[in-house]
Amino acid sequence: MKLRPQHQAAFTMVEIAIALGVIAFAIIAIIGVLPSGMQIQRDNRQDTIINQDGVYLLEALRTSAQDIPDLYTFLEATNNQPHSLTNSADVVRALMQPDTTNNIYSTNLFIFRAITGPAVMRGAGVPTFRYMVRSLVTNSTVNTNLAYGAEMERYTYDVRLTFLWPVLPNGELAAPAQKQVFRTVIAGRWEGPPGAQLFNPGEFAP
Repeated sequence: MKLRPQHQAAFTMVEIAIALGVIAFAIIAIIGVLPSGMQIQRDNRQDTIINQDGVYLLEALRTSAQDIPDLYTFLEATNNQPHSLTNSADVVRALMQPDTTNNIYSTNLFIFRAITGPAVMRGAGVPTFRYMVRSLVTNSTVNTNLAYGAEMERYTYDVRLTFLWPVLPNGELAAPAQKQVFRTVIAGRWEGPPGAQLFNPGEFAP
């Protein structure tokens, strides 16, 4: 009986070389796109934190942080100097400290750690996202010819919080810096002795 030779299929060296070339091209393309994708993901995460913290801080100012007892733990510095504030009400006073010369409130620069976001990134001393806040509060402009217009103008405030980020570990802004402004109007009275005033958001009597 005569045996016929069996032919076994296999890749040639040319086919292997082409396959390796395709794989190498795909890997290079992925590596090239990866940093851009990570940057977009980081930017989106930072934008989300800024949007959430902006609303959080506006609410703190509106209520004098009455329901936010831990606000002061997220403040790291004022005008690049470590702060010595010991409660959340002090943070509100610092953000809204009156400037009687220009009828404009605090324009100091505050550095906060991310208030919202993953819980594991919220502890003091952990590497986390930081941003600067500049607060500007002025009396609203109201038509004083309206009934109680003068009282409304006196007890209604335009609030502007300017967020700048990201902040480097040395307290400087990274370049290029991002910016977002939050604005609202709040009504109420500043009560208490000068320097210790707190905003009372309750309905004011004209």
